[in-house]
Amino acid sequence: MTYEELSFNFTSGGFALDNLSDFQQLLELYLMYSALMQVDLSGVDFSGQDLSYRELGRFDFTGANLSGANLEGANLSESLMVGVDLSGANLQGANLVNTVFFESPDGTLENADLTGADLTGIFGDIDLSVATLGNATCPDLTIATETNCESGASQIPTPLAQPLFQSGTQVEVVIIPHNATLKYMGLHEYIPGVNSPLIADSIIIGESSWEEFVGAEAVSNHTSTNWIFSVSGLEGEALKALGSRLEADSRIANVLDWTTEHESVERNGGLIFGTPGLLSLQFVVASIAAVASSFVFLSLVLNQRKKELAVLQAIGASPTQILRLVLFEILSIIIVSMLLGLVLGIGLAFSFNGFFDVFGFIFQLFGGASTNITRELVYPWFELTLVSISVFTAVVIALLMTTRRALKSDLAMVLKGE
Repeated sequence: MTYEELSFNFTSGGFALDNLSDFQQLLELYLMYSALMQVDLSGVDFSGQDLSYRELGRFDFTGANLSGANLEGANLSESLMVGVDLSGANLQGANLVNTVFFESPDGTLENADLTGADLTGIFGDIDLSVATLGNATCPDLTIATETNCESGASQIPTPLAQPLFQSGTQVEVVIIPHNATLKYMGLHEYIPGVNSPLIADSIIIGESSWEEFVGAEAVSNHTSTNWIFSVSGLEGEALKALGSRLEADSRIANVLDWTTEHESVERNGGLIFGTPGLLSLQFVVASIAAVASSFVFLSLVLNQRKKELAVLQAIGASPTQILRLVLFEILSIIIVSMLLGLVLGIGLAFSFNGFFDVFGFIFQLFGGASTNITRELVYPWFELTLVSISVFTAVVIALLMTTRRALKSDLAMVLKGE
């Protein structure tokens, strides 16, 4: 894994902020500058879109995807470009004057066409060597055909960012990559005390691994309002007691421990490991009921058709022919029924999911963003296949046993109806 540390190398001046660590100053600078933007388009996917000659000045494009977009002649002056993918974009003649660029972690200008673009005063971290520059105006006012913009981004903060720095500041943005090998078991979806959006698709690492990335000094000076601790040797009631003692401290706002949270999930969600366990139990019961009912139902149906099978035998049908006929009739119905049930089940799942989304929107609307409820449909294809095979096998066994028993019956007695 690679962690990229962003820092400022001041030739003169410095931050206008005091009493903050470098990381906190950088974060504050980003938040303050983004607040100056007129429109927030962060995270929006504009890949392949035609945005030529648009007025996009002072827009926040943090994390946006502009790969392959047509931005010819567009005005992007003083915009905020943090982690923006501009690969393959057409920026011919675009106005990028005093734009703030930070390519880390996902931003890139690879194969972008900047021919004739005005890059005057671009500030931040940007690799112009991977783009087609043509006769573009470089950040230092030279022409790309003469210098190829080798000086890179400007070391003078843009006019819009000047109030965030001391007067006369000249600074070079430095990116230092840190590499480390980590072992992890998977992605965490839930941790007590941490909001789900903060940990979605994230890998939680220990303090020692983090220290290997950022260094001991950064770890020692780090401050946070939320902390997660792994306390070895404590579980169950002992862990709950420790949480209670910590929460009694006036300096601590709230404490959540794993034991209490897990018990709460069990109480509110179901009998076995919460809602997933309850749904799994229902699925197992329904599957067993489907197999048993198919066996019993087919046995009853074929017993009632003994006279029909006897008539077929009387007119010369062999036991093998009768068996094939019954198998074809019943199995064709079973296969069509299973496919129809699968389609209807998926449709019903989509309907219920949409129904829950409506309730989630209502709860979010009246309860605030923190109560947003979202559900992602997960299809248990392995379990569905296993149940389908089980039902199919039960039907075949029921058919074979019942049909053979019917064929062994006395024809005269069956035809008499006795």
